Amino acid sequence: MAEGARGLRELLGIRSFRYLLAQRLFSGQNVMMSFGIVFLVEERGFSTSTASLAALPFSLGYVVGTLLGGRLLDRLHLALPRSGRVIRLQASQLAFAAVAFVALQLAAEGIAPYVVLFAMLGLLQGQVPVVNRPLVMGVVPPHLRSLAFAVSVYLVESVAYGGYALLAGYLGDQIGLQPALLLITVALTVANGLASAALYRPYARDSTDIS
Repeated sequence: MAEGARGLRELLGIRSFRYLLAQRLFSGQNVMMSFGIVFLVEERGFSTSTASLAALPFSLGYVVGTLLGGRLLDRLHLALPRSGRVIRLQASQLAFAAVAFVALQLAAEGIAPYVVLFAMLGLLQGQVPVVNRPLVMGVVPPHLRSLAFAVSVYLVESVAYGGYALLAGYLGDQIGLQPALLLITVALTVANGLASAALYRPYARDSTDIS
């Protein structure tokens, strides 16, 4: 127990890691994955079976985004080792917010445009672990990485996902699902993406210390 407490204190002493925890805590992107089909049914009037056609493209987009995002991130990191990963983090967040905004504002009669937009959302969402995990590994010493992932993935991300899902459900009942998703998946993601700029300086320093 004492060793774990020491490890946690050491881990939280890394400024970049604290910023990454805050970044994941204020990330509402996963809510779109949970409420997207519900939105198409309740707000756009599609049947459940028709709206569900957008689920598979989202999943396939997620897989492709993970694979391609990893290759792109490797090249960007080689070109810009002190900032490439943070640039990719910001770009994926802001791009996700932009596509989510279009998907939530679009009022198309057919499901096809939503299928395309949901595939794009999955593509961008699939890049989240590809970017976040190397960022954590880049600033956390090897002996603390297991603890770092336990804290960031299994604690912070789980709490954030559950909390925003509850918030989306509550706000959906109070003000409607569309404005609720606009607040959580668009406004919050834009704010998070812009605030991620605070990572540039500490990441450059902390990753240099690790290497």
